[in-house]
Order: sequence, then C-alpha cells, then structure tokens
Amino acid sequence: MRAIVAAVGLLACFSALAESYVWTGAEDAYWTNGNNWASGVAPGVIDLPDGSTNLNFGCEAVFSGASAQTTINLDGLHSIFKVTVSGAATPQYTFGASNAQVLHFEDQGVFTVASDVVNMPLLTCGLGINRDQPGAGGKVFVENNAPGELVVNNFGYVIRPVKPAWGEIGFVLQGTGPKRLAGVFTQPNSFQVKYYFNGTGKITIDADVTKSSTSHGLDVNGAKTIEITENGKFRFGDSYCYLVAYDDVTLMGAGTFLFASQYRSVNNNYAWYESEIRGNKGKTVTFAPGLTVSNLTDDNGAGKTSAWKGGMQLKQSNGMNVVFEADNTMPGHIRVMAPFTVSVPKVENLGLDGIVEVGGKGRIVFTSEEADTISGGIV
Repeated sequence: MRAIVAAVGLLACFSALAESYVWTGAEDAYWTNGNNWASGVAPGVIDLPDGSTNLNFGCEAVFSGASAQTTINLDGLHSIFKVTVSGAATPQYTFGASNAQVLHFEDQGVFTVASDVVNMPLLTCGLGINRDQPGAGGKVFVENNAPGELVVNNFGYVIRPVKPAWGEIGFVLQGTGPKRLAGVFTQPNSFQVKYYFNGTGKITIDADVTKSSTSHGLDVNGAKTIEITENGKFRFGDSYCYLVAYDDVTLMGAGTFLFASQYRSVNNNYAWYESEIRGNKGKTVTFAPGLTVSNLTDDNGAGKTSAWKGGMQLKQSNGMNVVFEADNTMPGHIRVMAPFTVSVPKVENLGLDGIVEVGGKGRIVFTSEEADTISGGIV
C-alpha cells in the first residue's frame, strides 16, 4: 500500500512566489506519495483516501535529474498549477501509468519543457483542466522550448471539468520547439475549446480534432507552419468561430481541414453560423498542395438545410491574403466580403458546385497560366 503524506502548511503554495517541489521517486511511482518528493510533501490538490482534499494550490512540480521512478502514476492527483521538466541529464519521464489517467491543471496551468532537455517526456496521459465552478472556463498551456518534438497524446477530453458546466476553454501550444497533437481530441458537454498556436516551433496535428463537436476557434500567433498529417483532421466551424492569423501561416500536409456551417441557437436565436478567416493587415494564410480543404454542414439534428452548404467566409479584414497553391484545395463555397485577396490557380479549384460571392473590395486572383475566365461562378 502506498503512503500518502499530507502537506505541511495547508495552502502553502498561495504565496506570491509559488513553491517548487522536486521529484525524487524515492519510494514508488505515485505522485501523491510525499515520500517521492524532496520536501516530503506532494504538490498539487490531492484527493485523500478518507475523502478529504489536500488544498495545495499554485504549486510547481519539477522533474530534473535522475530518478529510479520515471513513469509517474497520477492516481489521486486532483490538479497542479505547473509542471516543469528540465536538465540535459534528466531521463525520459512518462506522465500517466495508462492513457486513462489525466494530468489536470488549475486555470492558467502550464506544462513546460526547458530548452536543455534531451530526453523528451512522454505524455501518455490526457491533459485537462479541473474547475469546480459551473460556468468556469480557463486555459491550459503546453510549452516546449527543447529541440525535440513534444507529443501530446490525448485519448479523451482535452479538458475534463469536475462537473458539467459551460464556457470556453483555451488549449495553448507555445514555445520554440516542435509540438504534435496525437490521438483523439474531444470536448466536454457545453464547453467550447479554443486552440491557440503560439511561439515559433512547428505544430503537427496527427489527431482527429473533430469528435464530440468542433474547435471553437484557432488563433495563430508566431506558429509559421502547421502540418496536418494523413491521420489528422481539424474541423473548424461553430457560431462565431474564427481562424485568426496574427502572422503569416502555412497549413500543409495530407490531412483534412474542414470549414463548417452550423445551425444553432445563440442568445435563443436559431440561425446558420459560418466559420471565418480573420487576421492582421498584410498577413497571409496559405493552404499548401496536398491538404484537403473541405466544407460541411451541421444542422444539429434540426432537419434544416442551408443554401450556403458550408465553406469559408472572409468578411472582416484590413487587407489579408488567402492563398490556395494547388488543385483540389479550395472549398466549394466562399464569400469574400472584405478587402481580402484570394489567390487560386484556376476556376476549377472553386469546386464543381461552387458558389462565390465577392464584394466589399474583395478580389479573387487566378495564378495559373492556364486559368480560365469566370462564367457564372460569382453571385
């Protein structure tokens, strides 16, 4: 039976400078065993066997240096604020005794891999946020500054709240090193998950980000390249759902990027809502050859039909560019109602049943030498 040592000085980590706890693994693999930490105290909010809770908020758990226990069992861990892996000599740590376990963070919590790490940690567990308040949102950050790729294997919800609630949850990938999403990413009932791809490291989507519902949005700020592999799907579409490009970004790979229309209620008003591209002046969103850019509709079981049939809307811009580099990459339906410049090789790329609306100083430029003139394709 594993021992659990309760924290001395309850709420110790609420100080202005959060306290750090260093893992030694001196006794076994359980996070919640205080004997496995240099201080004799296990960090984080811990559910104790007697039903009580050790409320040790705001702590940092540090994994740096050698340990006999490198597979961390998360059983009983309610949440932690910060996890840091650092050190060139640090072994490869595996977080989660199985993929059924979840490393839950407090709001604004962060998992960080330092720039000197050689043996990249494995996240076999899911990542989540634990909020006890109905209606509470929050963010979880994953930051990789090491040259090796950090793989986030999430086999369940991106976010797993303590109780059913509503709100928007942010899932942030940042740092200078490469990151990869693998497995299946879903969302809890009544939550919207918004993705933030920050930093300069390449981001690879090797996951199906279409289950349960949709991504609520994607903000790209500094991530220059996003690759969607042949196993990857990113469904983009919901009410008020935007791809926001603060910098130039290229989407590439053999996977699928879906723009959607959704029939749903917003403030008790049912209507069709379409996804959009937005961004900063002069920035360019490029869809590279090989990537399938498609459209779909979702009436939420209401039996409704939409003449729009899903697609891409470009409605708010102060001068952005959208570039499609090859055949079969343009959604069948597109609205350009703002000063965007959309580049596409030729008219066939608009789709066999394409509906194109152009206005508001928007324009479509055909880049192929074999480009046809448009006849009846614009409404």
